[in-house]
Formats: sequence, C-alpha cells, structure tokens
Amino acid sequence: GENGRTVEGEMQAADTASVIDNLQSSGYLPVATREISPRALGLTDGLFGTGVTRSDVLDLTRELATMLDAGMPLAQSLATLGNLAHKAPVRDLLDRVRTSVEAGAPLSDALQASGGPFSTFYLSLVRSGEATGALELVLLRLAEYLQRAQQLRESVLSALLYPAILLCVAGGSLIVLLLYVVPQFEPMFADLGQALPLSTRIVIALANAVRHSWWALPLVMLGGYGVAKAWRTDSRRKAAFDAFLLRLPLFGVLIIRVELTRVFRTLGTLTSNGVTLLEAVRIVGDTAANRVIAHAFEDAGKKLEQGRGLSRPLSDSPWFPPLATQLIRVGEETGTLAPMLLKLADIYDDESQRAIKRMLALLEPLLILGLGLLIAFIVISILLAILGLNELVV
Repeated sequence: GENGRTVEGEMQAADTASVIDNLQSSGYLPVATREISPRALGLTDGLFGTGVTRSDVLDLTRELATMLDAGMPLAQSLATLGNLAHKAPVRDLLDRVRTSVEAGAPLSDALQASGGPFSTFYLSLVRSGEATGALELVLLRLAEYLQRAQQLRESVLSALLYPAILLCVAGGSLIVLLLYVVPQFEPMFADLGQALPLSTRIVIALANAVRHSWWALPLVMLGGYGVAKAWRTDSRRKAAFDAFLLRLPLFGVLIIRVELTRVFRTLGTLTSNGVTLLEAVRIVGDTAANRVIAHAFEDAGKKLEQGRGLSRPLSDSPWFPPLATQLIRVGEETGTLAPMLLKLADIYDDESQRAIKRMLALLEPLLILGLGLLIAFIVISILLAILGLNELVV
C-alpha cells in the first residue's frame, strides 16, 4: 500500500490472476493471495437466509443514504451501520467496506473489493454518484430501484404460492391413495390377473412402484436437476431454453413482461444517474436473466457504437413490443430517454401484475381439474375392478 504499509483485505474476482491485476492497477504490490469461498465469508443466502441477502442490501443502501443525506461522514455511517447490524455476515461485510474506505478507497471500490453481493449495476450507480458528488441521492434512487425489484419478485412468488400448495396437497393425496388405499384391494384382484381392466392394472403397477421404489424418485429429481443445470451452463443451450420459455402460451407473456420491467428500469435508473447509454446497455446485456433479452441488448450495444440509436436495434428483435420501441424513439428524439425508460418500466410492471392475475385465473382451475381427473382415474379404476369381480362371483 501507500508509504510501504501492508494492507490486508478481500476482493471479488473471477480468479487469482484477476485479483493480482486489479491490485497492481490500483498501485499495490501483491505479496500473497488466498481464495476464500463465498460461504466462508457468509455471503451466500443459505437454506435459512444466514448470508447477506437482497433484503439486507436494500436496507443497507436505504440507511446509508439517509445517514449521508443527514451530513454524517461515510466512514462513520458505515461504522454506525455495522454496530446496528444484527447478522454477523452483514457486520463483517460492513467492517471490510469501512476498512477500505478509511484506507482511502472510494466507496465503489470498497464495495467491489469486499466480496459482497453487489452487482455491476449497483457498483456503476455508486461510481456515478461519486463522480457527480451526489452519492446520497444516487443511493436513495438505488434503494428505490431495489425496492421495486423486490416487490416484483415477491408478486411473482406470491402468485406461484397457491398453485404450489395445491400441487403439494394433491400430490400428497395421490401418494396416500397409492400407498394405503390401492394395496387394500390388491388381494381381492390377485386371482383375476389379465382379466382386470387395463386402467386397474396401471393403477396397481403405479402403487407397487411407489411402494417398493419410492427411493428412486428423489434420485431421479436430483439427477434431472443436475443434468438441467449442466445443460444450462452452455450459452447456446441456455439461450434456446430461454427462447422456449418466452414462447410458452401461458407463462411466456408473464416472463416477457417481467424481463422488460427489469431491463427498462435498470436502463432508466442508470442513464438518469449519469451513466452513459452505451455503458448502461452493456450492463443490461451482462446482467439480464434471460439470455434472449441479453443478446438483444448486446446487439443493440454494438449498433449504438455505430450511431444507430437504441430504438432501431431493439425494433429488429421480435421480443420488444412496438409500444416499447416507439416510446424509446420518442425519448431519443426529445432528449427524454431516461424518463421514458422509467415510464416503460412502470407500464410493463402494471402489465406484469395483470398477466399474473390472468395466469392465476387460468392456472388454478386447470390444476384443480387435472388433479381431480387423476384422483378420479384411480378411484374409477378400482370401482371397475370391483364391479368385474362381482360379475364373476355371480
């Protein structure tokens, strides 16, 4: 470090070589590096939310903005937040950030070096706030963005909660029928063999499979999850899968609306806080969850460099509605692109809520009908076998 001092700390990077390059470019002479897993730093959410979560980042951002707006120095604000934190991983994260700030690092560099869950979008906004001297204002806008993003996630998750509960209850009912009810009738049908109706033979085979090979189901689910995860690591396959999701008849509209809400709010927030449009488009291309949307912004970034604007490249993609590209064109022509992007985010946020309601209106009766038919199939299969047995007895 400066004046020959030895400085210790953590930095988030892709590998050790990246850490050494970052340190050397910052004027430091690396002596030793050691890899620390995110779990060791307490930065993973964990099964019970023991790490630094999105909600923690939202609270820290809002509280730090409030303290800075009140005139409190940055290092003192970080120290106060660390003393007030209830979770050890949050305290440790704030201690690392405060140590770097006290050593003279800007807040953005301190956040990046802390290894915390701070995205490229988050760090870019903080840097823009430092460059313009309005860090507290940018943090307030960042907290507002994080709050809106959290509300969007919660609305989607809450919409899926009832169908998930319905599936669990119906699945439990099916398991009870196959494990305890169907076996009660098997001795009655033992002598009939192939004389049993086909549906009854299918139900009995399912009951035997569940009763004797139940242990295979978790293995199959874990194996399927592993295969799907490995399959999605390939960029082409992930893009193909994401395009398939967007084409789904019921969920595709919702996914598109949610993605458009996220990317337009990200773009609007970045550009309204001093980040150049080209850099903002690159950030969206790097951070978009859906690779189809990400590729559209990556192409738009290349064409932006050629002076084609944003609306024309996006209009070439089939995933952006004409309303979006038209309003973006108006924003470019009138010099109000950032407010127009935020307006589009609000429009598609409202459409996402309506899409969720429409999805639930269709999904709930379909689930009830489908699961009811499965249970009815089992019951009717048993009744048909009993009726056939009575005819044989007579």
